Amino acid sequence: MIVEKYCRLFAGGLMTVLLLAAVFSCRTGGNTPHQLEFDLTLWDFGGVDSQGGSVFHTFRITNNSKEDFVIGSLSTNCSCVHPYIGKVKIKAGESVGMEVSINPSGSYGEREYFVILHDRNENPVQRFSLKMEVF
Repeated sequence: MIVEKYCRLFAGGLMTVLLLAAVFSCRTGGNTPHQLEFDLTLWDFGGVDSQGGSVFHTFRITNNSKEDFVIGSLSTNCSCVHPYIGKVKIKAGESVGMEVSINPSGSYGEREYFVILHDRNENPVQRFSLKMEVF
């Protein structure tokens, strides 16, 4: 009787875990949310002169799905980081560039900045990191 009680308890807990896993998988689209592909998600500028003006890098984003992807927003961790895509919708099969400029003026030492791409529902889709050593 005690064994039967624990078996039912374990089975109930296992079903809850499986249900949550299924819901999470559906919500995020599995391992590749929105079927977007990125050429890079990290760029290291190396050494950057703090008085040399802005530095730039372009990340490539490809929509491998059969549906258009609508960009909700791009957020950053610093007002010195300026991402630009130039469109709100990435059509199915289309590739676009996201240019990121950073003005390191007044900064020194190792720095890491980021840009987060959000979908139309403001869910974070991908984080892009940019590193530099400012002198």
